[in-house]
Amino acid sequence: MGQDTPLGRWVRGLSERTHKNVVVVALAARLARIVWAVLRKERGSIRRSQRHRNRRSSAAELMVAAICGW
Repeated sequence: MGQDTPLGRWVRGLSERTHKNVVVVALAARLARIVWAVLRKERGSIRRSQRHRNRRSSAAELMVAAICGW
């Protein structure tokens, strides 16, 4: 089922306790929070290092936009 990683162990534990649909939604929400945290950190470091230069959307931003419908 899941890999032997912290996230995989979390998914396995959750799937033993709840319905598979709940696991899918919980995993999607957790991954979205992880992606959002990465985007926030990336944006902060880019703003600090390239204050006067516009940048294109990163792959992570495009993925979040596609998932969330933004």
